[in-house]
Order: sequence, then structure tokens, then C-alpha cells
Amino acid sequence: MTARKKGKEKRKHKRIKYYCLIKYRLSSRERVYSKTVTSLRNIGGGGIMFKTDETLPVGVLLDVEINMPVFKKVIKAVAKVKWTERVWSSQRHEVGIEFLNIDETERKEIVEFADNAEKNEA
Repeated sequence: MTARKKGKEKRKHKRIKYYCLIKYRLSSRERVYSKTVTSLRNIGGGGIMFKTDETLPVGVLLDVEINMPVFKKVIKAVAKVKWTERVWSSQRHEVGIEFLNIDETERKEIVEFADNAEKNEA
């Protein structure tokens, strides 16, 4: 388990708070893993953060399905766990993942969605 590093922002894309259901499973060609359903906490063009009951090691690859009602579709991506942090008030973990393989049109939709949401909050 690796805690997030505080300090200078390293993301290329801004993230916004957004809550929806996601499914993920370990990415493997040799074995089929069961899917886990959980809730997304924030999203940006570079990745997402979600909470889960599982301990996911940094560097592991995930197949992710994000059910975004605002787009009326499910966005699929392959992503890598960049950080994980246990939430001490519960047995859950916050997990930050970076998109490695995502349709670029869908990435642009997420970036525009985040930009517009930020403008509407101002």
C-alpha cells in the first residue's frame, strides 16, 4: 500500500468529483477474474479515483467499465493502479488509477465534461 504524495500536482488532466458505478477486474490474458462493482469518486481525462474493499497493489492492471449516465454509455479502459490508501475509519481503500488504454474520443468527452463542470461551479 502506498500513500498519495502531497505537494505539487502531477496530473495532466484536472479531476472533478463525480459519483457513478464502475466495474473493474484484474487484467489478465491467462485467467478470468470476477468483476467488482464499486462507486467512482472523481474523474478526469487521465484516470479516476474510487473506493473499494479490496487491497489493490500499486502497478496492477485493471479492466475498467465506467457507467456514466451523463454520456448514456459505458466507458471501457485498461488502467494501472498508481496509488492506494486505506481509509482508517473503515476497512475500505481509496484507489487512484491512470488510464493506459482508452478510446481518445471518450477521453476528450471526459476532459470536456470536467472543464464544463468546473466552469459551472465558478
